[in-house]
Amino acid sequence: MRFTDPSRRRIGLAYLIGILAGVFGAIVKWGWEVPFPPRNPFVFFPLDAGERVTPPKIFLEQLGLPTDWFYIFSGMEMPLSIFIVHTLFSVVFGVMYCVIAEYWPRIKMWQGAVFGFFVYLFAHVIVMPLLCHVPPLVEIPFDEHLLRFLDILYGYGGWKWSDAILEIASQKSQILSILSVVEIFKVEYRFLFWGGFRVFGIALVNSLCPL
Repeated sequence: MRFTDPSRRRIGLAYLIGILAGVFGAIVKWGWEVPFPPRNPFVFFPLDAGERVTPPKIFLEQLGLPTDWFYIFSGMEMPLSIFIVHTLFSVVFGVMYCVIAEYWPRIKMWQGAVFGFFVYLFAHVIVMPLLCHVPPLVEIPFDEHLLRFLDILYGYGGWKWSDAILEIASQKSQILSILSVVEIFKVEYRFLFWGGFRVFGIALVNSLCPL
């Protein structure tokens, strides 16, 4: 295994960029699930619930944490408790990816797709069924398995974007300007992020990586 030069590692920055990438990844995943619903409503789970309960809600109930936090936006009640779990899941793996990449660059193989594949296996194939967050694998329709695999690879694509930011930030001779970050967004996420998120990301990255 080949590791990076310790003098070139920027662990603090990797944590911060991992958090940013995780939040963006969660937002992208939400958008991905609009045209491709993540769960079949006719596959009831738990069986006595009479409906399909989401894994974040089951997880919170197992921990004895509240599941009824909500906020109102545009007259609609949105499940804040569920959104927190959803975002934290993405942030944890986003930070893990960025920090490990500072030590072991091979984790970035295929633009992070290999890492995403193992996240899918670990979370959706092993851990969630064992903890009874989802139905037994044989009872989950194929389209759900396919969507879960794809949304880990692409829905959490913020991990790949974070790579480009860290690479630029580590090159002391290159100025981290607004134009360079905008260009990264154009290449990586030209169809995925709204303009407002671009501006927010540019401002935050520039504040984390002063000239």
